[in-house]
Amino acid sequence: MSDAAMPAQESGAVDPLGTTTLDARVNAILSLTNQLTGLITSETTLLKTRRAATLRETETEKARLSSLYAREMRAIKARPELLAGISARQKEMLHAASVAFKACVVTHVRTLSRIRAVSESLVVAIGEELNRKHRPMTSYKGPNGPIMTRSSAASHSPAFGFDRSI
Repeated sequence: MSDAAMPAQESGAVDPLGTTTLDARVNAILSLTNQLTGLITSETTLLKTRRAATLRETETEKARLSSLYAREMRAIKARPELLAGISARQKEMLHAASVAFKACVVTHVRTLSRIRAVSESLVVAIGEELNRKHRPMTSYKGPNGPIMTRSSAASHSPAFGFDRSI
């Protein structure tokens, strides 16, 4: 029996993906990585098109796939022999899938960071404006200076905007 056809139980391997052969394990890792890459890429697209509310629909699946991926990567790191005997082509495929996955995660994190920065800037700007409007008048113009009332200070409200591009 070749290494690729050797059952995981015979080789002493613990397989989080539940495969029984080396070829099946490689195919399962590729499938899992591609599914996770696709899901994260679609989430990034939803974020960029300002449809973040729809992300809740994929939360459960993303958590499941992420958990499986993390367990599999921990198992491989702890026991590199779990992939011993795979072909050069399989190594290339795993490497390409891993590179694509890492690139989509970097893009996703960058998109989330930009959204967070825009959101935090808006919250700060609104808070500063509210604070400025509710601050008591502290300007002292002297005994003959003009009297400033709260209504004259609040009559003009500055406009502010933000760029919706991410």
